[in-house]
Amino acid sequence: MRIRWSFACLLLTAWGGASYAAESAVPTAFRAQVLPLSQVDSVALPAMNRSKVDREDIADEARGLPPRFALPHAMKITTGKAGTWERIDTTTSIWRYHVKTPDAASLNIGFTKFWLPKDASIRLYSPDGVERIGPLTAADNRASRQYWTPVVRAAELVVEVTIPTAQVAELELEIGQVGQGYRGFGGRKDGKRGDLPPDSSGACNMDVKCLLNADPWQDNVRAVAAYTLNGIRFCTGSLVNNTAQDTKLYFATANHCLDSQAEADTVVTYWNYNNTTCRIPGSAASGQDGDGPLNQSISGSTLRATFAGSDFTLLELNGQVPQAFGQYWAGWDRTPYVAPGGVGNGDFACSADSLCAAIHHPSVADKRITFAEVNTVSSGYAGNQIPPVPGDLTHIWVHWDATPVFPPNPGLTIPPQVTEGGSSGSPLYSAQRRFIGQLHGGPSSCGQTGDSLSDVYGHLSISWEGGGTPATRAKDWLDPANTGALTLDGRNACTAPPVPTGVSVTATAANRLDVAWTAVAGASSYRVYRAEGTCPGTNAQLIADNVSGTSYSDTSVSGNATYSYSVSAYSASATCASSQSTCSSATATGLCTLAPTFAGLTSAGSSATATCGVDLAWSAGSNRCGAATPKYSIFRSTTAGFTPDASNRIASCQTGTSYHDGAVVNGTRYHYIARAEDDTANGSGTCNSGNQDANTAAQTTIPAGPPAVSFSDSMENGIAGWTAAGSGVGANFVQVTTASHSPTHSWFSPDGNDIGDHTLASSSAIAVGPGATLEFWHSFDTEDTFDGSVLEYSLDGTTWVDILAASGTIPANPARFSEGGYTDTISSNYDSPVGGRRAWSGNSNGFVRAVVNLADFGGRTVYFRWRLATDNSTAGAGYWLDDVLISAGTSCSSGVDAIFSNGFDPSTP
Repeated sequence: MRIRWSFACLLLTAWGGASYAAESAVPTAFRAQVLPLSQVDSVALPAMNRSKVDREDIADEARGLPPRFALPHAMKITTGKAGTWERIDTTTSIWRYHVKTPDAASLNIGFTKFWLPKDASIRLYSPDGVERIGPLTAADNRASRQYWTPVVRAAELVVEVTIPTAQVAELELEIGQVGQGYRGFGGRKDGKRGDLPPDSSGACNMDVKCLLNADPWQDNVRAVAAYTLNGIRFCTGSLVNNTAQDTKLYFATANHCLDSQAEADTVVTYWNYNNTTCRIPGSAASGQDGDGPLNQSISGSTLRATFAGSDFTLLELNGQVPQAFGQYWAGWDRTPYVAPGGVGNGDFACSADSLCAAIHHPSVADKRITFAEVNTVSSGYAGNQIPPVPGDLTHIWVHWDATPVFPPNPGLTIPPQVTEGGSSGSPLYSAQRRFIGQLHGGPSSCGQTGDSLSDVYGHLSISWEGGGTPATRAKDWLDPANTGALTLDGRNACTAPPVPTGVSVTATAANRLDVAWTAVAGASSYRVYRAEGTCPGTNAQLIADNVSGTSYSDTSVSGNATYSYSVSAYSASATCASSQSTCSSATATGLCTLAPTFAGLTSAGSSATATCGVDLAWSAGSNRCGAATPKYSIFRSTTAGFTPDASNRIASCQTGTSYHDGAVVNGTRYHYIARAEDDTANGSGTCNSGNQDANTAAQTTIPAGPPAVSFSDSMENGIAGWTAAGSGVGANFVQVTTASHSPTHSWFSPDGNDIGDHTLASSSAIAVGPGATLEFWHSFDTEDTFDGSVLEYSLDGTTWVDILAASGTIPANPARFSEGGYTDTISSNYDSPVGGRRAWSGNSNGFVRAVVNLADFGGRTVYFRWRLATDNSTAGAGYWLDDVLISAGTSCSSGVDAIFSNGFDPSTP
């Protein structure tokens, strides 16, 4: 321990009237004259042994443990024996302790003794002050006299106590553990990853941000939180309502996540940890680190009940909920199983119109939502055994939607969503958005199909009675008045008005639907929601806010279309809205004004002919009014993000699904949008004043002449031109017909379960012309971040380097991939021949295209080779290569269309 009483600091009261109030989030050391951090007592944690960490995590997964995100370091750091004390004015002291690591993705502190005097405060922060926690005050004292902190996304952490000097003797503080994070939570704020594994959940998953604002599932999103326990592990859970409606912080999760009070003391829940944008499922962005905030958390909890039979644990979280968190208490449904089962007998109805859903935090990352449209089935639980045996019927088997809808763009095809490690304990909600169980396990992961696209949840109806005691069952806590209720709706933190009743919808005039409802006590206004189709409908949106009466006329409806309406009541004094009412549907009369269903352009590409041209294509749309086939208008601009209008329309009334634009010039980038229009004359379309869709799906391309091909192989003409070689486990590349891009053959090498190194190289050097590109199609399914494939080149056929690296006069260029670049960094801990390098790894879910800009190689002859490297652990399927093309663009000449695109056509007299 170092103690420094600085006379200079005693004069601080005259320096700008400095204040060190507990309410300030700014570290005291940033506002006072104190020792530099380099002179503060510190501990330096060792670098992590990644090989050991990975092996332990694999073993944990096999044992069914929740994922670990940090290594625990036991400490016994007290303010009386360690750290640095300073006096910063005549009445105030500060204590600091500096935790340093060379490689942490995050750090967290377990205070195993924590009791603050009434005027003391604690702040934790990264040395640069970017990441901060606190101030913690006496209001954060717990009966357990412990406090476990949220993570700080940094490799170094300062613990700072600011306290009146007269109260120092009352302070009780001990750092009992430091958690050295190595994955999850979106990575370090400085962006430095080193050899850290991926932080993101699977790209197939859907952010909760993708839900429309009026979607009723938005309530349940606010009920779900991620949580850490013991400072090292991670699960998910849900707030649940109780029949006393007293907003007690009852939090349902899984028994296999935690089952003791010692663990409950360490729980830290993270609220509204959601990515700030909607990433399209299946996109590269959806598989990258999210940016969800971690600034809303609650530390500590009390174990109320736990029951292994249905994998159920119920906690009561400590403290009060700040209003800013906006939490929601989910309702529940404990309908028991009654033979022979089925909907209403313990199984739950899920359909395309009434989806069930899981909301969860997969892989220690931002919140996602996964929907189910097939009825659930009561079952037992036997790990990942699918289908699960009926057994004791303690669980719920749910299949995830194989053809999910993307709310912002229902016409877009997206992959099925799933759950992952970290999702354990997360809620399954019925179509009525009531909690029915928590995730125990299952086989689902991105790319799964059939019964493997499913998971198993502990059944709330079993947890209700549990082991027959208050400590082992849910009913004492969720039904404290013993009402015997089978179901309960959710609620907000505020006291909302009653839900409006008597909702009716009537078609009173052409293109008009009148909505009416019964007034409720305490409502100052009402909100009206509209969905398409019969109840409950789809694509629900808030269409009217602050309606003062008990009726609303919707004049934006289309004739011959059915709409569903629901209403919520709002209290201005309580700043709280009720849940949405039961919906009511009606079909409108009048003109049909629904725009065609059309996803927009699917491709735009250079015609690659001597005369410049661009070829556009799209999938046929469908009219919702009028005749069956829409017509299409084409819009073009040289400006990205342009707005289609008459000034940039280049074609109207197209009846096919393609268009050739000859009014273009070489080397200019063009942007295109296509829109569909029906034949009703009921709108303002450009063809015949029909209803026109408003999609903004743009495609872009640059016109060029025919490519000058240096090399082309579709893998259909034998093995000539290629050399396969290799060593270790696995087989060399061979031609197969088991998978291909086109038409039937590809090269393939399997992903082995031990060290292997297999290559496929061009047998002779290839002349690369100026401005050339290398394009190929490949498919990979390898152990993610451990086995992978790379592309290499050689100038002499002997010395090989990565395609992004330098060799001889060829410079390094990390931006050499213009499409389909490397996906992961291969771990260097298991003797992979490409350990530490970027590579294609994981599952591409079929053939994908990669394009390499070979501008740096222009005028050279170059060998290229594809390489699959495996380490001494788990195997995957392997690597396929097809359709390799090396070509350089040539110039095209502008035809008469482009020359006279301003309207001065010489053929016009």
